[in-house]
Amino acid sequence: MASSMTSAENDPIDLFAQRLWERDHPVVAPLRFDRASVLERIRAGIAARELAPTRAGQVRLARILYAFLGQAEWTAAGLGAEVGCVESRLRTLLRGLRKAEVAGLRRLPENGRQMRYYLTRAGEDWLQSLVQAPSAKPPEADSTPPEPH
Repeated sequence: MASSMTSAENDPIDLFAQRLWERDHPVVAPLRFDRASVLERIRAGIAARELAPTRAGQVRLARILYAFLGQAEWTAAGLGAEVGCVESRLRTLLRGLRKAEVAGLRRLPENGRQMRYYLTRAGEDWLQSLVQAPSAKPPEADSTPPEPH
């Protein structure tokens, strides 16, 4: 006499249900926030938007955008020193970011000659989506009721 399938692990309905559940709930590795992982996500975003045609250009742009994570504005000289890029090449790369409306350039009022690069709001939002860092929470409002006067 053939043995009957009574075990839940051999039940085809249970196996099918388990397979569908696993399909619909894939195990996703948690995001890593080390420098190399973040740079790779930024580089992939640059490639997807076709902001640089070569992998080397994508890597350079990723290093530039990574620098904006820690500082909101940069002079060309300061940013070039930070990412290890010659100023003339840096200006070319930043021109591409400005054309894509990811970065902007403004003249500082102090002397009228010094220029600073910054990320536009759209650029910051795009970079945040690549980095996938949580948004900062607004400061919590004081929940105590005001005292009557």
